[in-house]
Amino acid sequence: MFHIYHSNQLSLLKSLMVHFMQNRPLSSPFEQEVILVQSPGMSQWLQIQLAESLGIAANIRYPLPATFIWEMFTRVLSGIPKESAFSKDAMTWKLMALLPNYLDDPAFKPLLHYLKDDEDKRKLHQLAGRVADLFDQYLVYRPDWLSAWENDQLIDGLSDNQYWQKTLWLALQRYTEDLAQPKWHRANLYQQFISTLNDAPVGGACALFSIAYFYLWYFSIATSLFASTASNRQTYRKSIYCLLILAAITGEIFKIQNSSLV
Repeated sequence: MFHIYHSNQLSLLKSLMVHFMQNRPLSSPFEQEVILVQSPGMSQWLQIQLAESLGIAANIRYPLPATFIWEMFTRVLSGIPKESAFSKDAMTWKLMALLPNYLDDPAFKPLLHYLKDDEDKRKLHQLAGRVADLFDQYLVYRPDWLSAWENDQLIDGLSDNQYWQKTLWLALQRYTEDLAQPKWHRANLYQQFISTLNDAPVGGACALFSIAYFYLWYFSIATSLFASTASNRQTYRKSIYCLLILAAITGEIFKIQNSSLV
């Protein structure tokens, strides 16, 4: 069953969540609630709000969506490591090792000014972290770009920045293989994951995720606020949060994530 709730008041959505937690409690007090949040700040706010409403908020885990998705990969697919070799932290350290090797490449000229006067490599670490964050977002929102680059294709309509990004992504893949680390990441596992679910019996998939009811609770703002131009929509989407809640039969599973408005 699929339900969608949306409101422009987070407090109202929180109250609805409390209602479901009170009226659909877990079968055992030792079972853990799993609440997916888009940011640590949201988890802290929600933890405080739940404690105030329920009197206590204990044995609740707040993984980020990427962490939860990877957990699902390891449960459904065989041979998938518990930790991804393409996590943001792992990519940051690898990119620190790779970036200096490419700074003489003309395609990397846009990055040179970030590394001026960097004797202690602090700027290199910061730049590697920013690029790792960019690739991490591509893994979630633009897996088709990464697949195209891996097939030596360019993306139409992108700026010249894709040249150094493509080169660095392919170098990151090769470096990961040289370290004898698994090649799997969210982009190349997604289709395999979906195919496996499609081939599995419906009952098995439901039992695996323990989902009997599916609730989506959105934090929304009037659509009239959103301009029709892509640039304005892009500006607004960065400030909008969307609250998604998945209520499970053996335990409530909640998901809070950014608005998908484009």
